[in-house]
Amino acid sequence: MNFLLPRKSLPDGSKPSVCIIGAGLAGLRCADVLLRSGFKNVTIFEARDRLGGRIHQKSISGKEFDMGANWIHGSNGNPFSVLAQKTKTATILPIETSRFFGTTGSLIPQDVANRHSEALWTIIGSAYKYCKTETDITSDASLYDYIKSNLSTPTYQSLSSTLVLQMAQEWGCYVGGFVEKQSLKYFWLEECLEGENRFVSSTYHSILSHIARLPLAEATIHLSKPVTKIDFDLASPESIKITTGTDTHRFEECVLTAPLGWLKRNASTTIHPPLPEPLTSAISSVGYSRLEKVYLTFATVFWHDPRSPPPTSTPLFTTWLAPEYAPTTNPTRAIVQAVDLSLLPTPDASPTLLFYLPPPISTSLTTHLATLAPSAHHAYLTSFFAPYYRLLPHYNPSNLPISSLATSWQQDPWAGYGSYTNFEAGGNSNLDADIEALRQGVPQHRLWLAGEHTAPFVGLGTATGAYWAGEKVAERIGRVYGVDVIIDEEE
Repeated sequence: MNFLLPRKSLPDGSKPSVCIIGAGLAGLRCADVLLRSGFKNVTIFEARDRLGGRIHQKSISGKEFDMGANWIHGSNGNPFSVLAQKTKTATILPIETSRFFGTTGSLIPQDVANRHSEALWTIIGSAYKYCKTETDITSDASLYDYIKSNLSTPTYQSLSSTLVLQMAQEWGCYVGGFVEKQSLKYFWLEECLEGENRFVSSTYHSILSHIARLPLAEATIHLSKPVTKIDFDLASPESIKITTGTDTHRFEECVLTAPLGWLKRNASTTIHPPLPEPLTSAISSVGYSRLEKVYLTFATVFWHDPRSPPPTSTPLFTTWLAPEYAPTTNPTRAIVQAVDLSLLPTPDASPTLLFYLPPPISTSLTTHLATLAPSAHHAYLTSFFAPYYRLLPHYNPSNLPISSLATSWQQDPWAGYGSYTNFEAGGNSNLDADIEALRQGVPQHRLWLAGEHTAPFVGLGTATGAYWAGEKVAERIGRVYGVDVIIDEEE
């Protein structure tokens, strides 16, 4: 149903007051477009004491690192590719080869690793095509099932299916979930834009600052101001009531950019009257991931031969497959993957390993860190990751991390106790229709939703998607007031 009906004209052709809840990428981009288009009464409420939401940086050993997004997924038609150039943000295209350690800690020969990894990604590529053409895929079928069935065909008989299936756990490092639970039927929702996936080596800091310029200059921004109640107020349908603590505010329009995880936990108690169907079911059905990251900085890049610079073919990624050698901290033998940040271009290179952790190891780590004093975190992280970094070339016992930094999105209420949207097998929901419902929001009650969970399908779960979602909601608000919004800065 189309609820984009024109609003009643405001006096003297004035623009409506707009409240934006959340100052992440979606909220800032929405404010940016509205302000540029003449909507001057824009107010942003942000629960944190800073802008950016899940785009955030922290520093250790004199270097700044991204706690949220590290990548620009798909360079073709991606606004972040343009923003990276405009803000002189450095990005790199990683080498496709990866280094793998097997279950006992032995380094897998590179030619063997390459053959098995290429087979895996060929199967994953065919899975994208398969789920777009087949109409009888059951809702409980998983990507893991598809990979396993393909490995039984003659094409892959010369390979170790065990090794390929262990490598398949890498998928968890991308979507923050389990490959065994990745929906095959809706696998196409994980597909990103065409083009290169580039690592943002100089962090998202300058991109975020660029997006925030106009909102900082012209919007009213309240930091450390969580919204505790949103009322449609059916008795006064020409406005929506927002409560922050003991204060109440009225606006003509409200854009809620809280993460999907926050909606899952808080929508039913914060929004009154309750959200309608199919929106409530969509919030419940779409998955929310649990990816965490840890940065370990060392005094030197001991894993490269100190007598010569690393060759240009040195893999950016190192992956430890189903490790048997960390039974205390990794009893489920979850995959662990690291990015070698010493291979970044100058001045961004650092003797640092960035670890990506899927569940359940991400959950166990963040849960334990939450029980420790911050002063104890570094010692624990040093011990936790020792089984992995001590397998690297040229290691000796003196090669210990000198500083560390860990995300804790699963302990963060404003992040919804998780990371970003994903799509799991099981249930009877139509996940594409669920995304459409989230994207629709409830504009008939002046409440709009924006975030990576409401993005165009090729942007779901990404920073680009959050940016696009804020932009799209600004366009839709403009439409109901008969305003053609200005998207590009040059316009």
